Order: sequence, then C-alpha cells, then structure tokens
Amino acid sequence: YNQGSAFRVLSDIGSVPYDTYTHVALTYGGSVNRLYLNGNLVATSGGHTETFNNPLQLGHSFNNFNARFGGQIDEVEIFSRALSQTEIRGIVNADTVGKCKPGACPIITLNPSSLPNGAVGSPYNQTITASGGTGPYTFSVSGSLPPGLTLNSATGGISGTPAQAGTFNFTITATDSNNFCTGSRAYSITIDAAPTPTPTPTPTPTPTPTPVIVAAGSAIVNESCPPANGAIDPGETDTVNLRLMNTGGASTNNLVATLQPNANVLAPSEKQSYGAIAPGDMAGRNFTFTASGSSGSAITLTLQLQDGANNLGAVTYTFVLGNNTACAGAPRISTSTALSCNGNNEVATITITNSGTGTANNVVLTTATLGGISGTPLPLTVGTLAPGASSVKVVTFSGAPSGITTLQVGGTFTGGTYTSNRKVNAPACSTGLLTPTLPYLPSLPALLAAVVSPSGLTGR
Repeated sequence: YNQGSAFRVLSDIGSVPYDTYTHVALTYGGSVNRLYLNGNLVATSGGHTETFNNPLQLGHSFNNFNARFGGQIDEVEIFSRALSQTEIRGIVNADTVGKCKPGACPIITLNPSSLPNGAVGSPYNQTITASGGTGPYTFSVSGSLPPGLTLNSATGGISGTPAQAGTFNFTITATDSNNFCTGSRAYSITIDAAPTPTPTPTPTPTPTPTPVIVAAGSAIVNESCPPANGAIDPGETDTVNLRLMNTGGASTNNLVATLQPNANVLAPSEKQSYGAIAPGDMAGRNFTFTASGSSGSAITLTLQLQDGANNLGAVTYTFVLGNNTACAGAPRISTSTALSCNGNNEVATITITNSGTGTANNVVLTTATLGGISGTPLPLTVGTLAPGASSVKVVTFSGAPSGITTLQVGGTFTGGTYTSNRKVNAPACSTGLLTPTLPYLPSLPALLAAVVSPSGLTGR
C-alpha cells in the first residue's frame, strides 16, 4: 500500500492458492500493522506511525500501477478500528453464507427455561447450557444476580451462597465461538430468607460408671491382752480385718485405705492397698491399733479411701469395748526404724511411739546397735509420750556392716522397758553419698516383741 511518497510492504512468505477464496485482513492498531490470512496472523510490522493521505487502491502492484490482481475480490470491508484476531476469525468462519447476509447466525438456545429458587445461607449451584451455535460458548449476564451468586463465563455455572432475600431478574447471553452469534434468555430467581434453625436438644449425659465402696463387715484377728475374749478391750492392741465391697459400676484401680487416728483409736498401723475391686466384689485387709475408752463404750474405726487421684470418701466400723481391763491405762512403747547413709556412716532414724492408753513418762532411748556396733549419741532423752504420741531420734553407726544384719533398739520409761530385735538389710555407705533405704516395717510378732509385756519388763 502507498504511504505518502513511500510504499510499505507487509507480506507472507507463503502463497495464495488458485481457484480458492482466501480471506485477507490488514490491521493497524496505532503503531503496528498485522496481516491475517484466513484469520491466522502471518506477518507483523515494526512500530511506526501511519498517515493515510492517499486514495485506497485494491488489486494494484505497489510499484506498478498497471499490474493488477488477476482474480476476484469479494466482501470488502473497511473498519474504523483495528479488529481483533477473534473478530477476524468470526468473519472468516461465516464462510459462504456471507457475513452481512440474513441467516448467517443460527438460533442459539439457552437451557433450562427457568431456574430454581434458593435460600439465604444455603449453597446454590445451577448451570446454563447453550446449543445451536458453534461451541464453545461464552456466557454473560445483564441485570442483577442475587448477591452472593456469580456467573462463570466459561461454563455458564451460577453458584455461590445467597446473602440477601428477594426476587432477582436478569438475562443470560451465550456467544458462540464465531464471536458474533448470540442467544439470550431471561431468568428470575427468588431467594427466601434463611430458615430459622431448629434448636438441637441438649442430650442428657450418660453418667460415667464409678466405683462405690462401702463397709462390708469386720473380724478380730489378734488380741494383745489375755485371755482372748473376741472383743476389743480398753488399752488392748488389736488387729482387725476390715472388709470393703464395691457396689458401683466400675472397678477400682489401686484402692488404698488409711485407718484414721482419733481419741479411741491410737497408733494405727500403716495404710493398706486393696488393689482392684470389681463391681460386686469384696476384699479385706488387716489393721492394727490400740483401743482407748471404758468398758461398754463404742469406738469408731474410720478408713479414708483413695483410688489413685480419686478420693472415694470414708467408711466406718463400730465396735463396743469389752470387759477385760488388764491392759487399760498402761503405756505401750513400740519402735520403727529407717536406715540411710551419711558418708561412710549408716544412720538410723528411729520413731518411738506410745501405742498404749496411759502416758509414758521419762522415756529414754538407751540402746541402738547395728550388727553389734553401737550407735551414737546414746542415751537420748525422749521425755513424756501421751497415748498415741511419737518422737523421732537419729543415731549414727560408724563401721557397721551392710547387708542382712541385726538391728537392736531399746530403752526405758517410768515403770518399764522396751526393746526390739529384728533383721534388716543395711545399706552399703560410701563417702559423699547419702543413700536412703525403705523403712523397715516389722511383722506383727516383731512389733509385739517391742511392746512391754506384763512379765516383769513393764511397770504396769
């Protein structure tokens, strides 16, 4: 084409076939020329500015006006803007029907004919389809979709969650791939208000099964004051078997019971483990204590129950004191010892307890030997011990043997003496180490051996 006094050339290295219509389009978009053959971009110029000031001539050679195009030219169009490649392809695809002739576009139909209603807050999803034209289609909307819904231009899907109640009218238009054939349908969607939620009733919680422990009887196992009469007597040290039963819906894991001291229950023995008691099952354990009170009076034994971290409360047992007063009003001294290390030396921590019903006066620890080695310092003054009271004294052994050996502890009080001999497992001690050992818990005969007997070793 002629540009001013110069000719511009924009060409394709290919050829235009004979006896076949070829669609040729040349566009100028403000800086670049583009050449299209049958809708395909085949050449692009460099950037420049065009000044169209010469007559338009079609079919002439650019350098020889007498050389004319030896063929036919049809449907020539000049546009006031540069068409896009998509628009140019739409013209090409009109084919022999002719872009400007009636009936060039088929009838494009949209379905469905209507859309269902929705509700605020409830997800909505419907798809508009098009048929009759050349796919794929591009969809657009005019009017107002319900707030919260959007149209997918590629698929025709209307989706989202409605946010406002009301009736909304709009039109959906489908454009086929020729980009100028369209079809439209008007729609209306009514969005209902959000339904009032039905409150969910709070379920009644199912109670978690738990163990329930009750007292299930008792039996006297041992009486310290002869003659045995099947009763707990004033001042007597007794061992009783206290039974427990689980009436709950779950088993205990490791039930531990502790006999509580009170004015009538002196120097109770250590806590006992009942272990696991299944629902409906029963178990018994032995507890030792000294009874205080007068003949015919009632005393109450209380077991505090603990199952791991769970406090299961307490159970009680009631006994009526018997008429044997041989042990009434007398002190009864017993001892227990825990061994540990202090450097090379073994250390005995001795607990001296008055488990009787009378006050022990002028109590003195006079003897403490471990494997024949006497402890220091000795003697140690304890003083007065009321019924149920205890005192702790510490004695050190230098050069005592370790392992299984004999521990002897004894002393005096006004009117009597006390002594205990037992086998212990003494620790092996070395400099700079303090190694505690478990307290030595004597058996019942060992405890009774430490109790003052009425055979001349007591001042009762």
